[in-house]
Amino acid sequence: MQQQVQAVNADMLAELILADSARLLCAAETGLGWEHWLQVELAVRMCEQGGTAVRHKAYPSPRQRWNLALWAALCGQPLALEIAAESGVNDGGQLLNSVHQELAKIVYFSEVPAAGRWVVALAYSNTGRAALTHFCKDEDNNGYYVEQGNLGLLLAQP
Repeated sequence: MQQQVQAVNADMLAELILADSARLLCAAETGLGWEHWLQVELAVRMCEQGGTAVRHKAYPSPRQRWNLALWAALCGQPLALEIAAESGVNDGGQLLNSVHQELAKIVYFSEVPAAGRWVVALAYSNTGRAALTHFCKDEDNNGYYVEQGNLGLLLAQP
């Protein structure tokens, strides 16, 4: 009998990412550089769930100089994640620009089917959370938004 593989969806990713939202918020509020910590944290969480993860995997040719934030396999499904995080240099007002840049970039990671390509955006300020909410209200965007405490999470696909 074959084991049925559960597809990784926005609900599952959100639950995994926000499993310890207080810790994420604490890290986010430290300011610069926390996005790299977030990559490692997500890789660890995926491994704890029986998956595998690799940071900074090169994009396929001819864009091999680009690096994917996080490649993972979870529930037998390959995932490509780009991350846009609010920080000292990427404040809430600029966060949507980063989301759109990451969405334009991730379409080129052809090693993972389109259903497994996600842009993960995290915001902790009122401005940042409002921007992510606004993104989801646009019918042309394929986004899923959830808040936990003072942390807003957007999962978007191109």
